[in-house]
Amino acid sequence: MRAEPPADVDREHIAEVCQVETWPELTLPDQLPGLVYDTPEYNAYRAVQEELIGSSGSTHHRLLGHPQVVQNAMELECQLVTNGIYCGSPEGYECDERKTLEAGAADWRLLLQIDSDDEPGWMWGDVGRIYFWIKQQDLALRCFDNVWLIFQCS
Repeated sequence: MRAEPPADVDREHIAEVCQVETWPELTLPDQLPGLVYDTPEYNAYRAVQEELIGSSGSTHHRLLGHPQVVQNAMELECQLVTNGIYCGSPEGYECDERKTLEAGAADWRLLLQIDSDDEPGWMWGDVGRIYFWIKQQDLALRCFDNVWLIFQCS
């Protein structure tokens, strides 16, 4: 059942219902461990990524798979904020707890990526994207109580 928006919400900020189509898409991680920037291997990997991305237009909504990041990888941010570390400044990434929490970043998966899209009238900042992240274990259990939203724009 569809929930009604709160009575005090600005009606201009309510997204209209729209139809979606789905299709499988091959996605690759934004970065690979050990891949060194501006080497032939790096450039070849980026070329394959661009070929895959280019074939699906400029708007990229995704359910699962790898995110198409606007700024930086988000898995570590999800892990740190879940454990109470503020990541709105560089200090969160430089804290002592990072070392012990860092391994848990590998548990995070992209759940949903919603791109800015002219057709339904979505504009996230300066042509940004909204990403919803979930721990792999929670996804397997279909437990969506601890999903994190991260917004990125250029």
